[in-house]
Parts: sequence; structure tokens; C-alpha cells
Amino acid sequence: MKEFWIKYPPACQLVVGCLLVFLTAGLTPLSAAQPVPAVPEITASGISDQEVPDWLARWELARCLAILKRYDEAIADYRLLLREKPNLEKAQIELAQVLHWHGQGAAAAELLKEVVKDSLGPQERLLLADIYVIQKEYAKAEPLYRDVLKETPQNHQTRLKLAEMLSWDKKYTASLTEYEKLLKALPEDIQIRRKYAMVLIWDGQHEKAIPELRRTLK
Repeated sequence: MKEFWIKYPPACQLVVGCLLVFLTAGLTPLSAAQPVPAVPEITASGISDQEVPDWLARWELARCLAILKRYDEAIADYRLLLREKPNLEKAQIELAQVLHWHGQGAAAAELLKEVVKDSLGPQERLLLADIYVIQKEYAKAEPLYRDVLKETPQNHQTRLKLAEMLSWDKKYTASLTEYEKLLKALPEDIQIRRKYAMVLIWDGQHEKAIPELRRTLK
């Protein structure tokens, strides 16, 4: 390990150091779909052919600070990053998430107005949808969840998020449809069945809710 830190330049050390924080903390970066460039190849002379640019180093710094809950510092570095790279939408979404964590929901909502959703990958769309749900902007979150499910219909976690959100939006019929798809795939999942029963109750379908709840109890 000592030889590694001597061999690689400081910028690479920063990127790899942040990744070690993620691994040892049992966490992943805020945007898993945004790959960190591979460690540059080292030439025979020991000098890197490719340098890690300042903006990428700052991005990883902001992510590290956010994971460590040093939100004020993270927000400051995200804003410096976006001043240099104003069209880096993945960083905008990450900043919006950090603003939410720091209790600045209005600032996060304003930031998200600038995001072009069509250019985002599945992970970024999910993150954006989750932020919209926190803001109770369900109409904006729903198409994002559905887009991801079109690409990955077996993504049960995303389908559960959609089902729950639809129930909170009082779209009970649509919510029940998603719960039924989940139960078809996961018939032994007690918690999903109980949540399904709760939506039946909210929809006034008490007779249907009774056997569903009984199935979850000894």
C-alpha cells in the first residue's frame, strides 16, 4: 500500500481515497451510474500519461464530504464544480439530494428545474424521482419510475417505490396494480402483502383486505 501512494500522483490518490471511503463505510457513490475514470496508466518513466482534471477531483471531493455528512462543505464544492461545468446534470441531481439532506428543499427544487431528464441514465432518473417524491411532486416522479421499469421490469425495489407513491397520491387502482405485480413475483413477501392490504383498505375494499392480512399472520 505504501508503494501505491508513492507511485500515483496526488489527484489519483484523491479519487482512490474517496473510493476507499465508500468501500470501508459499506456505501456507494451518490450516483452509481457515473463511473470514475480508471486509474491512468503509468509509463515506464513513472509519469502518468493522463491526469485527473481539477473538476473531477472536486466532484469526488464533494461526494466524499456528502457521505461524511459535512453538508456545508459538500454544497460549496458542488457549486464550485457547477460553476465550471454548468451542464453537468448528474452533479446537479447529487447537489439537489445533498440540499434535501441539509433541509434546503426549496433550493433543491429550484435546481431541479434546470435538469434535462432525457439525458439521464437509469440511476440518475431514479435519484431524481426519489427527490421529487420527497417534495411530494408525484406527477413528476411517476413517469421517471415507469421509464426505468420499462427498461428493467424485474426491478422490484423501483416497482415498490412506484406502488407506494401512487397510494400516497390516492391513485389506489394504479397502486394496487403495481402491488399485484409484486406479489405475483414475490408471493411470500409479508411486508409487500400487508402494504397491499392497506391500500385495499384505503380504497374501501375491506373484504379483499381481510384474507390478505390473514395470510401474513400466524
